[in-house]
Amino acid sequence: MQAKLTPEEKIRLARAPAQNAIAYQYFLRGREYNNRFTVKDNEYAIGFFKQALALDPDFALARSGLAVGYLNRFIYGGAVSSREAACREAGRAVALEPGLAEAHNAMAACHSQMELRLQPQAMAEYRRAIDLNPNFYSAMYNYSAILASLGRLDEGLYWMKKAVRVNPLCIGCYRSIASYYWLLGEAAKGDVWIDKGLALIPDGARLQVSRGRAYLRRRQYDEARQLVLQVLKEEPNNAEALSLAGTAERLSGRWEQSRRYYEKLLKLTETTDLEDAVDTSLRARTALGYLALQENQPQRAHRLLAQSLDFDRKRVAEGNEEWLYFRDMAVIHALRGEHEAALDRLREAIKNGYRDVHTLQTDPIFAGLRGDERCQRLLADLTRQVEKMRRRALAQLP
Repeated sequence: MQAKLTPEEKIRLARAPAQNAIAYQYFLRGREYNNRFTVKDNEYAIGFFKQALALDPDFALARSGLAVGYLNRFIYGGAVSSREAACREAGRAVALEPGLAEAHNAMAACHSQMELRLQPQAMAEYRRAIDLNPNFYSAMYNYSAILASLGRLDEGLYWMKKAVRVNPLCIGCYRSIASYYWLLGEAAKGDVWIDKGLALIPDGARLQVSRGRAYLRRRQYDEARQLVLQVLKEEPNNAEALSLAGTAERLSGRWEQSRRYYEKLLKLTETTDLEDAVDTSLRARTALGYLALQENQPQRAHRLLAQSLDFDRKRVAEGNEEWLYFRDMAVIHALRGEHEAALDRLREAIKNGYRDVHTLQTDPIFAGLRGDERCQRLLADLTRQVEKMRRRALAQLP
């Protein structure tokens, strides 16, 4: 009895890895370095992909890898021209080999770094990549991340679990699944997934930071502080850890200590052009404005909040409609006592995917806004929306 193959499977089986064996070896080296996820290793990866293409210009796999390398360069703080180069290479890879999952994955990644209106195109490309290769865990991972960023947490959870089943060593999968569960109000389930990740890499800095955020949600500020100090001892410029440390001190009411961490974070993100790409936490400049208010420095607070608001408005004017910009503007307007504007921006953030009920309910930075009946109604609506997703998520396979 002969097995029946889908058209996509026939394409994959018939495909030669490269016309040039040396080019293929360069591609493998590039992929190895690309998977290390550091700025330095990414540059090595780009170099190897270029060497592969110098030997075989029609090697679509290497061109897809080069696209991802350029895109990572942009994400790590490079110029917009790196993103443009990534999109060109991804387009060439798709043209060379339309049935190549990696090419569609690279094109999807490019779309995902554009404005919100291009996210449907990114999702379509990720689904195409998954259809071409049902075990393509990185496409599943990225597809899940887009769904979650749009507020579709239950769908994001489903695809992230599929990704980790294909690749149990996907550390980012454990972090993401945990964060989805936390946002859905299932803290204990989130903690379990962080434990699973830490069992694989006990000293993983990003997993440790995620554990620290779990401590914050339980108001265990001392535990979060102790953990993040260990991370910063090994990686003093870890932006996520600096953000966590600043938040832990801010929520503890330790204004001076919090300010030191946020000032270092602001300096780091400004010099690397990553001010809006650290994570989904409160932006450093906005947090510093809040701290200036607490330390009775109204002029400094006004200047910092105005700068942060200008930054957000500029990003939105450029076509960036991610919820984090609107959430940040909502915070700034709330701190200024401008409730109408704050609620308008918060509605936009929720429309674009903001789902953090816990922060809205507990963070002191929203304290002035929570007393407004309109905010209470908005929060109640969001809570019902998240509860529906929670029920759908719990009905999924564990």
